[in-house]
Amino acid sequence: MSQEEVKETLSHLVSHLEDILEVDCQWKSDRQMEIKRRGLDGEIGIGDREIEVNIRLGIVLRRFKDTIEKSLEQFIDHHIH
Repeated sequence: MSQEEVKETLSHLVSHLEDILEVDCQWKSDRQMEIKRRGLDGEIGIGDREIEVNIRLGIVLRRFKDTIEKSLEQFIDHHIH
């Protein structure tokens, strides 16, 4: 993936996360973004052939873990594959 494709892909994924989780996002590097909100923090990184999403959920949001995972998987399958 080119740098532009990486940033575009991350931007689409981040917009989706902002919509469903109301997170604040900040670029950490050209290929990695940090996401935060009360009860949630994590990182999104894109390599040449993979996307890595690490999200740590607080106690209140843990009950939505399966819903969050499913939403992310569907978004990635639909927009990135």
